[in-house]
Amino acid sequence: MPFAKHAPEPYTFMMLDWNPQGHEPPGAYDVPHFDFHFYWQAESEVMAIDPSDPDFASKANALPSGDFLPPFYILPIPPFLPPSAIAVPGMGVHWSDVRSPEIQHLLGNAEGWAEFTKTLIYGSWDGELTFVEPMITRAYLLSHPDELIPIPQPARYPKPGWYPSAYRITFDAQAKEYRVGMTGFGWHD
Repeated sequence: MPFAKHAPEPYTFMMLDWNPQGHEPPGAYDVPHFDFHFYWQAESEVMAIDPSDPDFASKANALPSGDFLPPFYILPIPPFLPPSAIAVPGMGVHWSDVRSPEIQHLLGNAEGWAEFTKTLIYGSWDGELTFVEPMITRAYLLSHPDELIPIPQPARYPKPGWYPSAYRITFDAQAKEYRVGMTGFGWHD
C-alpha cells in the first residue's frame, strides 16, 4: 500500500502479509499472524530482492553496522549460516530482539519462552536498515487490545527522516476495525 503524499520521510510504502500457518522458526512464529512491513526504500527496490539476482547473497550478507541497529537485535540463525540463508525474497533480512519471549527456546533459555503474541522486527538489505515490522498474532488481535509498544531505537538512522518511537495496536468497537500504526515520530539525521 503506497502512503499518501503527506506521509513522513523516509517511509515509502507499507506491505501487509497474512500468514495463516505462520512461518519459521518452529515454536516461535508458526501460528496465524500478520506482518506489517513499513518500508524506507522504494517498492521497486524491495520487489527486486530476488534469489535470481547474481548479487542476492552479497547484498543479503552486507549487514548494517552496529550503530544502525537497535541494542539487543540479532540475526536468529546458527553461527555457521550466512545471513543470505534467511533472506526473504521481496523483503530482505529479518532481525529479532534477543529479549523476545517467543525465541527464548531457540537461544537455550527454555524457562524464558512464552507464546508469540506480538513482536517487532527490523529488516535490512545491502548494508542498510530498510524496514520496521510489527508482527501480531490473529489471536492477540481478537483479544481487542489497546496497547502502545515502544520501538527500540538505533543510535544512528539510515537516512534523515521521521522515525517512530512506538507502535499502537487497537480495536475500534464502533467501526469494528483493528488498527496498527506507528506513533511518536521524531526527526533523526
